[in-house]
Amino acid sequence: MRNTLNALQVFTRRSGIRLASVLGLAVFAAGCNDGQLIDAAGEGGGGGAAFVLFVIFFWGFFASLFYIDKIRRKKSNKDT
Repeated sequence: MRNTLNALQVFTRRSGIRLASVLGLAVFAAGCNDGQLIDAAGEGGGGGAAFVLFVIFFWGFFASLFYIDKIRRKKSNKDT
């Protein structure tokens, strides 16, 4: 009985994560129907906001790559 409850909890958690991911992508796609989330034309400071958003994305992307590599190396060290 306990294994069934654990399996149900895992299934529910994974389903929730998948649903949140799909909803997040749908909201993102609805917001960029013209291909631009931020107008980088420079009117009203739009160029600065676009640059800041790009820098945040850039550093977040590279930080995630190093984090993923660190976890992969830690797992490979445990296996040996």
